[in-house]
Amino acid sequence: MNKNKKLAAAFTLIFTAAATMAGAYALGNFGTSDSSGYVDLSEVDENKTAQAVEENEKVAKAETEETGSEFGMDNVMDATDEYKEEASKSSREEVNDESEEKTEATEKTEQSQITEEENTDGEEPVPQGEIKATEETAEVMSTSAVNESSGAELNFTAEEKLAWPVEGNVIMNYNMDSTVYFATLDQYKYNPALIIGCETGNSVKAAADGKIVSVEKLDETGNTITVDLGNGYQAIYGQLKDITVKEGDSCKAGEVLGSISDPSHYYMKEGSNLYFQLTKDGTAVNPLDYLN
Repeated sequence: MNKNKKLAAAFTLIFTAAATMAGAYALGNFGTSDSSGYVDLSEVDENKTAQAVEENEKVAKAETEETGSEFGMDNVMDATDEYKEEASKSSREEVNDESEEKTEATEKTEQSQITEEENTDGEEPVPQGEIKATEETAEVMSTSAVNESSGAELNFTAEEKLAWPVEGNVIMNYNMDSTVYFATLDQYKYNPALIIGCETGNSVKAAADGKIVSVEKLDETGNTITVDLGNGYQAIYGQLKDITVKEGDSCKAGEVLGSISDPSHYYMKEGSNLYFQLTKDGTAVNPLDYLN
C-alpha cells in the first residue's frame, strides 16, 4: 500500500505541473520563477511564454524523474517480482495438492480392483493366519488318524506266537532267576534276552507286526532297534548293521530290519549274535515262551 501511495503522489505532481502550464497559456502572462523552480506565469508577457513553458517542463521532468527513481520503476519491478513469486508458490501448492489427490484416488481404485478379483467367486477372502491354522489343523488330524490306525493294528497277545528273527542257535538263554556266565566279561549276571549265535551279515527279520519306536546305538548291544507290538509288548533287536527302517516306520512280521554285525566288545568271545529281548509293560519276559 505504501508503494502505491508514493506512485500516486508522483503522478499527482506531474498533473499539477501540466495544469500550471495550461493556466499559463490561458492567462497569456508568464512571470519569473519562484523558489520551487517554477516560473510565475502571472508576471510573464507573451514573448517569454515559450521560454517559461520550456523551463517549467524541464523542472517538472526533473522532479518526475527523481520521484520515479525513488518511487517508480524499482518499486514497480519489486512489486511485480513479489506477485510472480506468490503466484508461482500458489501454483506449486495447487499442483502438489492435485497430485496427492490423484495418487490417493489411484490407490483406492487399485485396491478396489484387487478386492473385486478376490471376490470373483462370491466367497469372502480367508485371512492368511486362518489359512495357516487350517493347514496345521488338517496335518495334525491326518497324523492322528494314521497313529490311531496303526495303534489299532498293533494287537499282539500272549496267545500269539513270534517268528524267529534269525536262523541260528541259542548260545545263552534268558534267565532272570539265576545268573548266567558271560565269557567275555568273565562274570555271572542275569540275562534278560536270548543270545542267538549266527553268521555276520545274516538277515534279521521282524518277529511280529509292529511300529519302530527307536533306532539307536548302545554300548552293550551296538545298533539296536526297539519295536512296539501293541498291548504293552516290545521286541528289542541288538547287534545289527545295515538297518533298513527308521523311527516311526511300521513293519510286518518277516520284514527285514537289518543284518548281523560284528559283536560288540561285550560279546567278543561269544562271537557274532543277535541280541533278542521281549518286554511286557517294560519288564523283560522269556522270548522262548512266545516263539514258535
